[in-house]
Parts: sequence; C-alpha cells; structure tokens
Amino acid sequence: MSTPTFPVDVDVSPPSLTPAAGRALTRFAGAWDGGNPALLIRAIAPEGEGAPPDLHLQLVEQSQPPGGDEREFSGDPFPLPVRIDRASLVRLSPFEMDYIHEGEFVGFQLRPVEGPPEGTIEDRVQASLDRRVNPLVESHGGQIHLLEVDDEGRALVEMRGGCQGCSAARETLNDLVSRILLKDVPELSAVEDVTDHDAGENPFFVPLTMGRGAAS
Repeated sequence: MSTPTFPVDVDVSPPSLTPAAGRALTRFAGAWDGGNPALLIRAIAPEGEGAPPDLHLQLVEQSQPPGGDEREFSGDPFPLPVRIDRASLVRLSPFEMDYIHEGEFVGFQLRPVEGPPEGTIEDRVQASLDRRVNPLVESHGGQIHLLEVDDEGRALVEMRGGCQGCSAARETLNDLVSRILLKDVPELSAVEDVTDHDAGENPFFVPLTMGRGAAS
C-alpha cells in the first residue's frame, strides 16, 4: 500500500485504526450505492477535559472536491481514501479508531493509542500478538501463540483452533502476522510457523490438498 502524504504544514500523523475498525470500513464502503467513495472524518471538540472527541464519519464521492482545509490521503491504515481537516487531525492524534460490537452497542469509538510493547523480546512479541494479531484471527475461531524466540532471533509461533489445519494459514502468517511482528519487534529476524497442521481438527478453511492431490 502507499504511504500517506501530507502538506508540510500538517505536523501530526493520520489516526490509527484497530483491525476491527478497518474491516468495518471495508464493509461499509463495499455496501455504499454511490460511485467511488472517500471517507470524511470529523472530530468535534469534547465537552470534558481529557475526553475523546465526538467522531463523525461520512462517505462522499471521490469526485467531490475536498472542502476548506481538508487533506486527503490514501494507504495504510485506511482501506479507502480519507479526508480530514487539520483541527480533526490534531484532536484525533492521541487516539485510535475502534469498532465495537458488544451487547446493544455497535459502532465506532475512539480510545487512547497504546504505546509500543515493552519488556523482553518475548514479552513484546506476545504483546503484539495479543493486541494486533489475535483480534484478527479470532474471527476465524483461531489463535496464534508464541512458543519461543530462538537464538537466531526467530519467533516460533503455533496456530491453534480454526487456524490449525487451515489452508490459508501459511499465507496468513506470511502476509499479515510476519509483517506486524517484524514491524513491532524489529530485533526479530523472522517469524516461523511450527504448527502441526495435519493435526488440526476443525480448520476454518478446507485444506487445499483435499480432493486436489498433493499441493506443490
């Protein structure tokens, strides 16, 4: 994905997203009945000191020119082009956008941005798995566990639940989990899946080898 770029007078980063918020935005953009959508974000100043701002989201046509001091960017972490005015960028900088579906509450909310993981290299790998990786794979009924970080700096991980025996597991690991862990814990040299996938009892996906001959 492309890296967001801003004019030089904007000195704060774009807001971050949790995986749940990113998936929700992808669904909403896909269900929009207009043309090519862009996401308009407004952060209204809160009433109480220290409280998160009120968040307003709206899909608009990309062909509609940005208004006022809106800045438009695309790429990580958002799945579609985003327009945010400078004041909203400043108000959103201490927070990340999350999407919650708990009981009767369904919707986006803001929460303080968590700092980088601390502690030993194993502690930081596990914290990254807990914060950023497992919330994604839990939707498939799975979890990813750290077994150890070996002397060569490789994180040896094991997939359990719906990830064990999953035909997409190795692709998921290479495309997502490795990228997240290597970014969060730069001391790692690699991330390796040591799961016994043949022992998986309830894979979320049917293994590719079933009914198709041996995979190459």
